[in-house]
Amino acid sequence: MRSSGFDLPERSDLIHAAIGGGICFSVMFLFEFFVQRGFISSLLYFGVIGVMAFEDQFVLALGLISFGTVYLLGGFLGGLYAGYQIEENLRVAL
Repeated sequence: MRSSGFDLPERSDLIHAAIGGGICFSVMFLFEFFVQRGFISSLLYFGVIGVMAFEDQFVLALGLISFGTVYLLGGFLGGLYAGYQIEENLRVAL
């Protein structure tokens, strides 16, 4: 029988992937509030709080900034943990 070249993941790989997903979810859950509050605080600091009058554009901007800082950072940290624990060659690169 020919091998398809696909190896089944080991149990430890699945555990590390679950921990990486937990890190990703935790970072997203914890930092979303702080990023949104920080964005509004920075608008107050720079004196441009009037931009909130344009509600549609403000909601879009807040969503893009939240996505860019919270979700991408959470995915990066979770993926970095999982990749470092699972892939042996990544340890050499880091």
